[in-house]
Amino acid sequence: MKRRIAGLLIAAALLLCAWPCLAADYTLEEKFVLQIQQSAYRAAVTLHAEGESTAALPQEVWRAIKALSDRAALTVEESVQRGHTEAVLTLKIDGEAAGRTVLRMNADLIGAASDLLAGDGRFYAAPRDWDGAAVLSGAGVSPGLTQGVRLLLAVNGASSEWRQKAADAFRGLETDLEIWVNSYADFSLGSEDGTDYTELSFLLPRDGVKAEMLRLLDDLYGSDRLLSVLREIAPAGTEAWLQPGAGNTLREAVSGMELGGDIALLRRYDSLGRPLLDEITLPLNGTEEEVTIALRPTAAGQEWAFTLKRADGETRLNFAQTAEDRYEGAFVRKAADGGELSALGFILTWQTGEEQYSLSADQFEKTVAGELLLIPREGQPRQSVTLNALLSSGSSKQSATRLNGTLAWRDEETGAAVTVTLESKTAAPFAIETLEDAEEVIRLDQMTAEDLAGLLPRFGESAGEWLENLGTGLGL
Repeated sequence: MKRRIAGLLIAAALLLCAWPCLAADYTLEEKFVLQIQQSAYRAAVTLHAEGESTAALPQEVWRAIKALSDRAALTVEESVQRGHTEAVLTLKIDGEAAGRTVLRMNADLIGAASDLLAGDGRFYAAPRDWDGAAVLSGAGVSPGLTQGVRLLLAVNGASSEWRQKAADAFRGLETDLEIWVNSYADFSLGSEDGTDYTELSFLLPRDGVKAEMLRLLDDLYGSDRLLSVLREIAPAGTEAWLQPGAGNTLREAVSGMELGGDIALLRRYDSLGRPLLDEITLPLNGTEEEVTIALRPTAAGQEWAFTLKRADGETRLNFAQTAEDRYEGAFVRKAADGGELSALGFILTWQTGEEQYSLSADQFEKTVAGELLLIPREGQPRQSVTLNALLSSGSSKQSATRLNGTLAWRDEETGAAVTVTLESKTAAPFAIETLEDAEEVIRLDQMTAEDLAGLLPRFGESAGEWLENLGTGLGL
């Protein structure tokens, strides 16, 4: 009998310890996002500054930050009800509202009313997938770029099962592309830093690149199978990209491209066939400028280098992983004669903790910590940016999820510092107003490009007046 009771106690203890793991069929991040999408969220952001001066910031900027220190707070209240979302952002000075922005969204539209826009209480709205930039640029074509980006993000985040299915479906296009690229292959041998290498290079002619892109578009939009595979993961509102008309739009865009030169690809291998360098050089559309992207393997990871070459010089960004959670790099600008104009080194450390469960508190927690150290040329102070965040929630699906943290900037020489603090948590849905409740809604997508362009200066003037009044109230 005693053995039986002991066995039951052991089993109960094991179940008690395992219960949180069994209940948590999603990560803290997933729970946080899901609750925001389906319930409500409240947050408060405050600012604190210390120190008398810093050479890292313009004096007028530093004075404004000091005037806001311990006086300014930004609150956010967002809730979802029956397919409608409302988010209210309020800037408070000494506890009194100094500015307000309201965002409202439904299945089709997103709209905003703000003191920074016109301050007249009107909501300016447009379809959620509307591409205002295309209208302003005179393109005004459909589908818009926003839809295309959403479709690309969906492809990038698709499941492994769908990726395998897509790989099988697109293998023919991939093989044709490889055959075309390999027709421009050139082999050579060389040595660098005592290491012998085999170099495989490709110089793809600009006219040939355009012709191959047009051929691939014809193959893609001429295949019901390929389009059907993409439709399986296409987000709502992106369907226009998978219609024959989108192919015509893309063909026109490709035909109108003006490549400034040929595209160069390069890959180097050591004597054992291990990659030493991958590099691609792309001419910018219709200019004499070019961008080179290079990737080299290192002992700790990889080293990336991005170089923009122009007639007046070049700009280069390179960084490498030097440890599991550490990256080092530099941003350098050079003149046409090779002289250095500016340089900024940096060291980034980033640590994401594992989810931890506390039985006594019945709570999951996860920490994120990062630091960016900026190392400028002589004469400028070193600066650091530090992030510390904590995501936490009880094991119950109904438990609120909290995201609290600080983001701090510091002048390492004078000690001047600015700390932004976030305190937030999800909440039960609360009463909101919808776009349908607004007294007046201006549809941006129904305006002409000229009217839309004329609206922007008005918004700019309104924002300028609001900032001026805010500065006056702060004594600036």
